[in-house]
Amino acid sequence: MSVPAAPPTMEIRQQLQDLIDAVPHNDSVIREGQYCRSPGFLTQLRDEEVQRLLQIYFENEHTVIPMLLAQESEAHRLSYFKTKAASDLKTGIAIGSLVAYHTLLDPENSVRGALLSVFGRSLLVQSQADETDDRVLDESIEYCRKAVTLGDPQGWNRSLHLNDLGQQLTTRYARQHTDADYAEAEASFQQASELRPAGKPVFLFRWAKLIRERDELEGCEKAEMLRKYITKLGEAVRSESNAFKNAEYRVSISCIWWNLGSAMCERHQLTKLPEDLEKASKIFGLARGGPSARCK
Repeated sequence: MSVPAAPPTMEIRQQLQDLIDAVPHNDSVIREGQYCRSPGFLTQLRDEEVQRLLQIYFENEHTVIPMLLAQESEAHRLSYFKTKAASDLKTGIAIGSLVAYHTLLDPENSVRGALLSVFGRSLLVQSQADETDDRVLDESIEYCRKAVTLGDPQGWNRSLHLNDLGQQLTTRYARQHTDADYAEAEASFQQASELRPAGKPVFLFRWAKLIRERDELEGCEKAEMLRKYITKLGEAVRSESNAFKNAEYRVSISCIWWNLGSAMCERHQLTKLPEDLEKASKIFGLARGGPSARCK
């Protein structure tokens, strides 16, 4: 069977929809009426995207399709980081929902968590692009959580999924001040730190941000707040190992050093202790000497 060469018409989009429906899917993962299960879903995609999806569904076994869709979704998300074109992110999310829809949840499928996280991470990026939309934030948390709860408990990338979930819960805690979000975020960072030591600097860094957010909300005395923040950031930088890879975590060690140095400067303004300023100067030197990455 060959892929239709003509420009996609409504008939060809319907053909693609039939193929999507024929591939094993999980109605419990993507709710009816949302994303790839929404009315007119395929009319939102450009003709070239429909053609590419047709090729994937026509030419491959159903067990391979989620992985290929994941590669397409990731490609559009990475393109968004370069172009900042909303259409790239929109397409990445749309195809990411198909990945989640088709991911087999059987225990034998050891990559199910990684596949589900493709959709959750796309929503995470969308929530960062529009920080006023609580609905997108809520949905990103829902699907980041599914990557954790439905994924392989022994999966090598489970710590990354926990980190994504903790990061999004921290954002919602900062907006809504819900104790349940704080507790789940803290548990996520703690579990991630225990599961994958290589990423521990980032997990502890996110944890430090969470603790500071709570202390600021609760009106903690500033000197005590900075003490706890600096202590946790210190743990983060000391936990670095040669196995740490910046690209995997979207945060560099330099970023963590900069935050630690800034906290030292902040404490110096409060205490006027010269050693804090001296330490900050040394820390900024370490930060300048390391690789850089997006720091948020």
